[in-house]
This record gives sequence, C-alpha cells and structure tokens, in this order.
Amino acid sequence: MRWHGPCHYRASNATSSSEKWVGAFVDLISGSRLAACGSQQVKGTGMQSKTRKVQSGLAQDCGSTVTPLSRIKHLRYQLALVFACLLTLWVQQAQAQTCTAGEETLVNYDYSTTTWTAGDTSDLVTVYTGTGGNVTLTTAVTVQDADNDNENDYLNTTPSVGQRGGNNNALRVDTNRGDGTDSHTFTLTFSRAVTKMQFVMSDLDRSNNNYRDRITVTGTTAIGTAATVSATAQNAANVTVVGNVATATNAAACDDDENGCNVTYVFSTPVSVVTIIYDNGALSSGSNPTQQFIGLSDIDFCVPIVGQIRVAKTTTGGVGTFNFTQTNLASNPSVTTVTAGTQATGGFINISTLGTAASVTETIPTGWTHTTAASSCVDSNREASGNPAGNLANALAGTTMTVPNTRTLVGARITCAYTNTASAADLSLTKTASTGTPAVGSNITF
Repeated sequence: MRWHGPCHYRASNATSSSEKWVGAFVDLISGSRLAACGSQQVKGTGMQSKTRKVQSGLAQDCGSTVTPLSRIKHLRYQLALVFACLLTLWVQQAQAQTCTAGEETLVNYDYSTTTWTAGDTSDLVTVYTGTGGNVTLTTAVTVQDADNDNENDYLNTTPSVGQRGGNNNALRVDTNRGDGTDSHTFTLTFSRAVTKMQFVMSDLDRSNNNYRDRITVTGTTAIGTAATVSATAQNAANVTVVGNVATATNAAACDDDENGCNVTYVFSTPVSVVTIIYDNGALSSGSNPTQQFIGLSDIDFCVPIVGQIRVAKTTTGGVGTFNFTQTNLASNPSVTTVTAGTQATGGFINISTLGTAASVTETIPTGWTHTTAASSCVDSNREASGNPAGNLANALAGTTMTVPNTRTLVGARITCAYTNTASAADLSLTKTASTGTPAVGSNITF
C-alpha cells in the first residue's frame, strides 16, 4: 500500500496498515503534536515532507496558545486530511488488489539503501519467495553517449535511492548530459515473467535552461513478444502522454517531494523484461541540456504461483457430459457440451506438482466415439509460462493425453481438447408369421 503527496505511507514501515492508520487518526483528532517544534518531524505516521510543510503552518502545542476556536478549525482540518488520506487508501487498494486469488501473489517493491549502494549502476534482489518458485529482479542503468563527450553522465553519486516524486525509496538518476542526443536506460529483468506490472516514473519536468524530460517504456514477454503497456500522467498539465511515451510540458516544474510530475506505467500483458529510456524531448534552444533528474519507484506486480490444465470438448451428432481421470492434477476434469459443433470448456485445475508430467484420460460414454485426430493440449498463457506454441502433449495413447514435465510450468494455462462423435443408430427388424402357409388373399398377423 502506498500514499503519495500529503498522504504518503509505506505499509512496510508498519506492523499493519490498520494499526498505523488507527494511531495516525488518534493523533490527529486528539490534537497531539504532528510535528516536533523546530525539526518538524512527523510523529509516527510515515507522512512525508509535503505534509510537514502543511502542518508547520498550523498552531501547534509548542508554547503558543491555542484558542478553542482555532482548536476547532485545526481539528476540522485534521479530520479533512484523514478523510482524504483514507479515500486515497481505498482507491489505491482497489487498484492494487488485482491479482487473481489462488493463482497469483501481489508484490509491492521499492528500492532500498540496504541493497542499492549509491553510485552503483546495477542491483540484483530476490523480490518474491514462495509457491511457484522465487523471483529475482535485476535492475541495470546504462548511458547512451554517442559522441562520447562523457559530460557528467551521473551527478550527486547517483544512481542512488532517495526521495523523488513524493517517494523516499525512488531509484534516482541525476545527470548533466553533453548534448540533447544522450540518454539513460533502466533495464528491469525478472527471472520469470510477472503479470499486471505497474510502476511510477517521477519528476518529469522542463526548464528554460534547456532540458525536457522524456520517458519511453517497452517490455518483452516470456516468449520474446512485445508486452502491452500504457501510461497515465498524475497531472496532464505537467506531462503529456502519447502511447508509451511521456514528455514534460512547459508547465512542468516539481520538487522531489511532489508527485505532480509523475507518470504511472501499467502492463496489461505478462512481462519479463522492462526497458525504460530516459532522454530529452524537443529542447527550447541549443543542444546542451543542463542538470536534470528522474526517479523510478512504486513497482507493483503479480507473481504467478500455479500452472493449470483444463479439458475442452467438441461433439458432433449430439451433446452430453464427459468425465475424465487424471494424474498430477488437483481433481478430475469434467465438461458438458450444450450445442453440437460448439466447443465447451471445463474449469482450470491446478497442477499438483509443477515440473512433473500431468495427464488426462477420457472415459468415453456408451454411444460415443473419440476422434483421435482432433486431440491436442495448447497453452493460452505462453507469455507468462514461456511454453512453445502448438500441441504440448505427447503422442495420444488411447484417450490419454500427457503433458510432459518440461511443459507443466508456473503460469501455464493449458487446454486439452477432445472431439467426440455420437454413434449412428443400427436398427434391424425380423418378422415371423403367426400361421403356417397363408392362403392367397388372406390377412396375416405378425
């Protein structure tokens, strides 16, 4: 969970988010000091400098006299602030809680000074441990300097972790480039694909002293195809977004503790490698930018924790319910067709042990035959699992299809399809006369 601007808070700083917010609420409504006199340190709420600036203008119990009326006004302001922050929490929780229960796990990641040493240009961190296998994230920052002018590619001992865009744990790059064609690239590489990834690029602004921050983001799935990404500016007056490119406007001018020049990028497809290019948009004059800064933070994503298999059935000449047995699945599959010629699918079932072969075997009902040529197992989530295209199953053995251990991967959503045909009716009729040799023209009973 995160709050930005005047409500910035990191759940990792608390034993529980509800516990911290209850404490913050009690502090506020009781009128206890929100800032220590002189130092203006916020009391245990995790709020950042923008809040400190706001609160420093309020009457505090620091030797000054607080009248009942001013106390009421103060309390009213504090309650309004709490309400706004709680509303922000509700909205951001709704946005963040998008992982599919039982199939994915949500990870909120920010950079840390304990793992990133100031001045380093790369870092490897384990961001998830648990079901489905660990996930590591490698972050590397590189410079593209075509003319090798090397004019202060990095300033202020960056890359480093610190405040930017209202987040105290942003990965910062400060630079004074030699010309307008130089750029920096952030490359984020996951050890396996993640889903629903989003992150914030912060402090995109522009100066009359000749720089205009621009960010371009692309991604690659587990099978090497382009991942789909979109961007949303925190304030459209400060940053324009066209597709995957965000560019500071003439109005953009934000401090490190402000989020008004931030842009959130969201991937709608699985992604294993993210590439972020930081360069300049159209410069106001000349070709030698001055000092400019950028930040990367608030990395949220879902980690796939299961692989799954389901059965699909197409019937001709009729409809019905078809049952299967299995190996290495959590339960036996079943599927019912409702329209002849139209494929029906059963529910996905978790693979019990990833990396172990799994199989499904059809029990063919009386009056049906199995069409062997129409059987296959295909992964519809290859961008996450990395499985190849086409049929993954071994050669059909009777009515059994087996997915080998090399294909029962985390993130896989494999559909094993069968086709059955209703048997044609076979009817014969035998008649026996009720009398011996009948007379010509007489009636005969059978």
